[in-house]
Amino acid sequence: MSGGGFASVSGTSFAAPHVVAGIALLRQRLPALQTQTERVRAILMASARHNIEGATVLSDQDGAGAILLAAADRVLLNNQSWDVGKPGDATGFPHVQTFSATAGQRVRAALAWARKPSGSTLTEPTTDLDLVVLDPAGDVVGGSLSYDNSYEIVEFVAPVSGTYTLNVSNFRSSPGREFLGLAVSRTNR
Repeated sequence: MSGGGFASVSGTSFAAPHVVAGIALLRQRLPALQTQTERVRAILMASARHNIEGATVLSDQDGAGAILLAAADRVLLNNQSWDVGKPGDATGFPHVQTFSATAGQRVRAALAWARKPSGSTLTEPTTDLDLVVLDPAGDVVGGSLSYDNSYEIVEFVAPVSGTYTLNVSNFRSSPGREFLGLAVSRTNR
């Protein structure tokens, strides 16, 4: 704003430069992210906060929410993101990843993928993956079973302290290799 201060603005022309700059900072922190697009998406979605419409996971106005680069950086520093390559058919799944959480922590887990056959003009990925989170006792604390998109997000408050499990299942298989990004962001607010 001319002369200093703040202004409220919206739209992709304002958001895109911030997202791209955030990705550049994450890639500077961990150069391996240069080739791990799905992992970067998962980190940004897991660490997003404050949806305008009040939805905790996804909203029509702002998707996964506002990017919070400090939270994304903590995901990297705490080794709470993973890049996984799997066969796209049923033999590569389920994929299981564990993480720890403390009772009362708000946890947001994200899964991202982008598999389409080469040369395809399909608008949806050919693989349909689902994400379920299990608590230390093996009980489901959250799940995302959406279809025809390339992400799943689960948000919950950890009921107990301990080791939680991300369980990625393959609802609709496709040939070839599938690249997954997984990330978990934990906060006490």
